[in-house]
Amino acid sequence: MKIRIAVPADAQGIAEVHVASWRSTYRGIVSDAYLAQLNTESKKEFWESQLNLPEAKEFIFVAEHETDGIVGFISGGKTREPELVYGAEIYAVYILQSMQQQGIGTGLFQALSRAFKRNGYTSMMLWVIEGNPSTAFYKKMGGQEVVKRGIKVGHDELSEIALGWKHTE
Repeated sequence: MKIRIAVPADAQGIAEVHVASWRSTYRGIVSDAYLAQLNTESKKEFWESQLNLPEAKEFIFVAEHETDGIVGFISGGKTREPELVYGAEIYAVYILQSMQQQGIGTGLFQALSRAFKRNGYTSMMLWVIEGNPSTAFYKKMGGQEVVKRGIKVGHDELSEIALGWKHTE
């Protein structure tokens, strides 16, 4: 398994992981109708736009398996929630369900945390939808609950929790 900085050619693989992970992670939390309408093409367009920005505003790393291609990714950058006093934010972290519990999440998390530190970010946070089983992983990695808020996903009213780390790696 190789953890590396994402390049524009990775957009398709990232999109596939993104959609598959949402469907497996949020089944039973988000409506089936919402999950069914997710599509790889629109996610691919989104990730192409992020990976082709002239000035990198976000850090994106992929986990690439030697035969299966991209099996996970993480992205983050400057916090979008300045009132929470964390310098950086993990925007997304997704790993194919079949590849979880193998250290990939830890590798991606550490790569992004180190990138944050190298770029002057001393703290970080993320938002996670309540009920996401990955919350236990984030807490194991040292995340502390900061605040909870409502969020609308499709027609569903859900809660999301901010987890924070006072120090990057």
